[in-house]
Amino acid sequence: MKLEQNNIDSKYVIQSYNEEGIQVNDEKMTRSFIIMSDRLLRSWQPDNISVLKPSDLEIIVDLEPEIILLGSGNKLSFPEAALIAPVTSKNIGFEVMDTYAACRCYSILISEGRNVAAALILEK
Repeated sequence: MKLEQNNIDSKYVIQSYNEEGIQVNDEKMTRSFIIMSDRLLRSWQPDNISVLKPSDLEIIVDLEPEIILLGSGNKLSFPEAALIAPVTSKNIGFEVMDTYAACRCYSILISEGRNVAAALILEK
């Protein structure tokens, strides 16, 4: 699915996604990654929500976003509550959705100028 870009002043934008990967600018992402308007972490470890560890979330928290979008893969799946608690205790918004929904939400939030990090799991 191709995404419409509405006056986005961002270094990194999600242009489209499909079963083969996610297009960020001119680069096709085929592994899990973290994207913010000003940075792209191309290699994020988890390839399934079931293997998500606290250290995977600490990487995102250290980026100091106001909102974290966790794309859980091909379908909506929630991580264990114990994993999320350290994030929410820091007053960071935290939303879980399937990865494609997270792509759409990320695009909307950066178009509004929000400080959002999308951690997108691409399942193998």
